Amino acid sequence: MVMASTRFSFGATQPKIIVSDEGMRIDLPIPLLQGNRIASIHSHADPVETLHLDQGAIMRDSGFVSGALCIPDPYPLPEITRQIYETLIRSTQSYAFARIWNYVPHINNPAGDLEAYRAFCKGRSEAFAKHGLPVPAASAVGIQYPALIVAFVATRHPVHHIENPEQVPAYCYPQTYGPRPPSFSRASVTNPGVGSRQAFVSGTAAIKGHASVFPDSLRDQVEVTLDNLRIMGREIAKFRDEAPKGNNPFLTDTTLYLRNPNHLPQLLTILESGNLLTNNHRIVQADICRPELLIEIETQDYGDSPPGQ
Repeated sequence: MVMASTRFSFGATQPKIIVSDEGMRIDLPIPLLQGNRIASIHSHADPVETLHLDQGAIMRDSGFVSGALCIPDPYPLPEITRQIYETLIRSTQSYAFARIWNYVPHINNPAGDLEAYRAFCKGRSEAFAKHGLPVPAASAVGIQYPALIVAFVATRHPVHHIENPEQVPAYCYPQTYGPRPPSFSRASVTNPGVGSRQAFVSGTAAIKGHASVFPDSLRDQVEVTLDNLRIMGREIAKFRDEAPKGNNPFLTDTTLYLRNPNHLPQLLTILESGNLLTNNHRIVQADICRPELLIEIETQDYGDSPPGQ
């Protein structure tokens, strides 16, 4: 049997979830500006069971489950988001969420009485609260396409959810940011018992406490974001019983979401000056959850434990 993987493909013209013998590919209508088009979510051990849902699919092995849903015209957004999460929660019973990716249509535009991101957060929060579930590492960025895409990794193994000591936990944000707070932790680390522990760092931006900083400066926002990522690297190391790996804020696989594509040359200069560009990174164009934020960075690695273990 061929080892099956779940992966994103950036730069698609429209969203699509394709299942084959190689696994699952989630096509994202997010322009690729630089770097690798493909981003891995998870590589599964054999045997893998594939479950086809109405608007997506799930793959699972003995230790992990991954999958995605793509809902066209997801309005009213709070109700549709809550329904999506209810579906995922029902489909992953006995597994714990380790990482969730959310791609929200026109994230900074109105969606009914709320901004789209706040409407999305309302539905997501209601689903997690109903089931009393801990919130995993996650990200939510905008797409210029009328569809809501949610992808995830969950595991039967214990998961540690980690916070940044210099940031208010997102699930504790005041109502200034919407009627329900964002439901995510700053990072999650799996504990397989054998092998290295996998780490997922949430979408990270220039936020200290709960406030955005340096709204008009890409350079300053990048520096604050990198500082937050370095902090998370130190916090993750505590759960891996290891020393932080140098001063590089990025783990093995990194995606940088850039609001304004005209900022790409400046961003590349900043990254190259710090020798931060890796062999497995990508810079893509996407709106960020707050209009004043210019960049968001997510990073992850899969340790060296065998897939599915």
